[in-house]
Amino acid sequence: MPNRAKIIRNATLKARADWVNYVEMQNKYLYDLYQRYADQLARELAKSQYKGEIPPGAQARLNKVVKDSTPPFRKAVAGSIQRGISKSVDYAFMAQILALDAGGIAQKMIQLGSSFIGKGGKVVRWNAAKETFLQSTWSRMNKTAVDAVMAWKPGGIAFSDRVWDLTYQSQKQMLKIIQQGVQEGTSAADLSRKLRGYLVQPETLRGKALKDLKPGQGVYKSAYKNARRLASTELNRAFVEGTYRYAQQKTWLDGYIWRAGSADPCNICAPEVDKFFPKDEPPDVPAHPHCFPGDVKLFPTSGVRAVSRRRYRGLLLTIHCLSGRVVRCTPNHPLLAADKGWCAAYRLQGGDRLICSAGMEEGGTGESWWVEQPGITADRVVQTREMYHGDGTPGEEGFLRGLADTMSPFAGPLLTYPDLITSVTDEDWEGQVYNLETEAGWYLANGVVSKNCRCYPETHIQGDPME
Repeated sequence: MPNRAKIIRNATLKARADWVNYVEMQNKYLYDLYQRYADQLARELAKSQYKGEIPPGAQARLNKVVKDSTPPFRKAVAGSIQRGISKSVDYAFMAQILALDAGGIAQKMIQLGSSFIGKGGKVVRWNAAKETFLQSTWSRMNKTAVDAVMAWKPGGIAFSDRVWDLTYQSQKQMLKIIQQGVQEGTSAADLSRKLRGYLVQPETLRGKALKDLKPGQGVYKSAYKNARRLASTELNRAFVEGTYRYAQQKTWLDGYIWRAGSADPCNICAPEVDKFFPKDEPPDVPAHPHCFPGDVKLFPTSGVRAVSRRRYRGLLLTIHCLSGRVVRCTPNHPLLAADKGWCAAYRLQGGDRLICSAGMEEGGTGESWWVEQPGITADRVVQTREMYHGDGTPGEEGFLRGLADTMSPFAGPLLTYPDLITSVTDEDWEGQVYNLETEAGWYLANGVVSKNCRCYPETHIQGDPME
């Protein structure tokens, strides 16, 4: 007979799966939103063509169409993500209630205000016979959590600015495609296909057509995929924020146990599974980083728990610093910047300053960390979109090798300095990428301070054994 902790864990995974399905639905809605936008532009191109081509005189009109359509489109994207944030907080509340109910905790202890578990085992957010939704504890707590998520400013950039930047980059790229198409005498049909290829990037976009798309450094060559990455990050943060807000209301919950985001832990988060955090010291909200190619030198400043390897196809960034330091990584890997704090690599640009080691620490390459060692096997793990915030290739397999007894050669203290970034470039790349999981949660990559990541927290009942 499973103990209460195991029952709660299984029920949490089941309830969380409902949220994961919801996120996929939101991604589908975003995809449809971008498809409709592409359809709108295709209609405008059809109106502007003359004998199948777009005459130079029509460029000004098309530019105006793109610029005028961007604000309402931006509003639609922001509205979709905001609704997803609120709904994700609700899913977090419901996941906690259902999991604790499965563990045998009395309903009066687990409910939020007038909420209750109704027929069919569904959580009812408020009792309509006693109050309106706006008067309910659930509504108040949801708003507080949503406000906290919306106030989050990674790298000092607010949510509204992140959405504005997302759609502005799309507008700029579409204007560029239209200008190039008019200059080259591209047919209206081909220009429409190019715009649709940029907005939603169908699987048939290959070769030269793919290389011709240059939306800027550190971003996908698909507007939809960039929107999906932003939405996935915000919704994931909202789910965790909802978990924290719920636990704060319950004095008999004393902390969190870190759990993997799926039944098959991702190759980065696996070593953190089952770790306990006191309620007043919650773990960082997940912001899954990616990895480094095999020639980057990785130097741990604390014990190494695991090294991971996976196949990666996509953009690879190359960051050049004034000192001559160069580091290559995937777009979402967090690096420490002097003015932005922990920041996804694609957010960095010339003029920013990376926090780097002033010492001589080098370490081994990713490939050298991934060596065959007696008695240490590589576990096969399956990638999902959720593991990499929309990046990576879902369904493919990566590998994790535990290195619990590997000690760091670092004796400390670590001396650092801000190294000025002179340029950031990107390239389409395919190959093996590597990551270290360290006790301290960070390490040096070619001397640059870099971070690990985790998945999601599960609340822990005071007095229950640790699982």
